[in-house]
Amino acid sequence: MPHRSVPTADGIVVTRLAPNDQTLQVSFRHGLQLSGARFFAEVRENDALILRQETDSCDFVLTGLPNGRDCSLRIVAEAGGGARLAQSCDRLFRTNFVPGVVVAYLHPADRTFYDSGTATCSPSICRLENGDLLISHDIFRGNGGQNLTHVYRSRDNGTTWEFASAVSPCFWGSLFPHRGAVYMLAMSTEYGALQIFRSDDGGDSWIGPVVLIEGGSREAGGPHKAPMPVLFHAGRIWTAIEFGSWTTEMHCPGAVSADENADLMDPSSWVCTGFLPYDQSAVTGVTGKSKGGTIEGNLVVAPNGELVDLLRFSTELCEPSYGKAYLTRVTAPDQMMEFVDTVDFPGNLTKFFVLKSPADGRYYALSNPVTTANLHQRNILRLSVSDDLLHWTTVRDILNYEDNCFGEDSKKVGFQYPSFLFDGDDILAAVRTALNGAENFHNANHITFHRIRNYAK
Repeated sequence: MPHRSVPTADGIVVTRLAPNDQTLQVSFRHGLQLSGARFFAEVRENDALILRQETDSCDFVLTGLPNGRDCSLRIVAEAGGGARLAQSCDRLFRTNFVPGVVVAYLHPADRTFYDSGTATCSPSICRLENGDLLISHDIFRGNGGQNLTHVYRSRDNGTTWEFASAVSPCFWGSLFPHRGAVYMLAMSTEYGALQIFRSDDGGDSWIGPVVLIEGGSREAGGPHKAPMPVLFHAGRIWTAIEFGSWTTEMHCPGAVSADENADLMDPSSWVCTGFLPYDQSAVTGVTGKSKGGTIEGNLVVAPNGELVDLLRFSTELCEPSYGKAYLTRVTAPDQMMEFVDTVDFPGNLTKFFVLKSPADGRYYALSNPVTTANLHQRNILRLSVSDDLLHWTTVRDILNYEDNCFGEDSKKVGFQYPSFLFDGDDILAAVRTALNGAENFHNANHITFHRIRNYAK
């Protein structure tokens, strides 16, 4: 069935908040049919009204707000005489400077989407055939429902963003366009079913889900697929997937693919390689127990034409504890991968994103290098390049909040889980950003968009 976020007939729904330096961008929708209704934005701090502003648009900006303080927003509709007709639920926010363009925001104490979660998570980005950009992200809470994804659209190449739709049950989604439609490969929830959705109207509504692989559980293990690259190669559409869980302390890599001419909404069109068991005795370059194994693989065509998977590698308890990614080779759509080697890589302990540039044929990665004793550090976002996927060099740090004397440290700041695409000489990236009062570095409160200009220079 189609999925679309629509307010009730007499309700007001805030669909987007985007705080920045003393400002708050607001979008809302309503189903009120009363003529003459007037809409007001009310901002409160500690229950005290500090701003009341009328708006004649469902998209507007509030200015002059106090930075670094928790406030709430309420949209109210009033009749001409001042009688209150309807109001939105209160939405919490905190303004302050945010790098990039804020696509979405969720205050850690906001319970609007509590059934799914309280943190912005796992962005994906794609460009539609009409030129519009879409960014999706799910809403996360540890051991929560983790089953809601929001989709946003930009019609001006990332300068401004608007809410498009809500998709459920949907988690860890990867967007990709194909033959006039846009698809999302996603999980139903953490370690749930692998499934696919399709939109025929640019992301406003979605058909599905269609289950491709049945789900498992956190306790026993199940499919795992973050928003990783969707690759068109040799007439097939590919993406990486794993099987396992953090509870079982292991994830094993694999891939799913379908013929690009097939009906992608038909489960029989999709083939899985199976999942390569982790064999510590066969792993080169790393010794000791990997608690978590290998996840969040990047499928990419190697210089020799082989299809390979470069994965995040949980080496916190190993020697070395940092700096080694895990490389496998795909031999056939229905055959298990083969282990190739470990690779020196700047940021193997969290999700990184790798694409081959159509301009120069080199491989580019956005990742989180570890530069301190904190192995969970994610407050630096680095662009790196490689000619062969085996040797990586730094191009530049896109964001570095470790060395800029920012008031929040690496336990509270993260620029993580990047997804990106190439746009001429630039890279367009969606980032899960924890900043300005996030619950912690992991449980982010923003999704931000970044244009990395002249990435190859």
